[in-house]
Amino acid sequence: MPDTLHVSALFGPAALTEAVGRGLVREQAHPELPLRILNYTEKAQAERAWNEVTLACRGLIVDDDGRVVARPFPPRSPAGTGRSPRSWRRGPSPTPSRCRPGPGPRGSSCG
Repeated sequence: MPDTLHVSALFGPAALTEAVGRGLVREQAHPELPLRILNYTEKAQAERAWNEVTLACRGLIVDDDGRVVARPFPPRSPAGTGRSPRSWRRGPSPTPSRCRPGPGPRGSSCG
């Protein structure tokens, strides 16, 4: 069997327990398999509570022995910057006052 990564190599068990207790990480058990998925919560996003635990718990799947089964890709924003991982949305849409009829792709020119 190849070497496996244990969740304790990513962060300490006390740090995970604290993050779950503070409502920053949600832990969900698989209904049939001995697996758990760990995800940061909306509270972590709102509070910008980014640390080694919340950044790692973005769909982290571990078995009941703590062995990592699947890891997410690293977040796009650097750890410690206080910024949340980027979402698919790139920002607010232009306001109507900034749009005017013109040669744009949908018949308007915003900018």
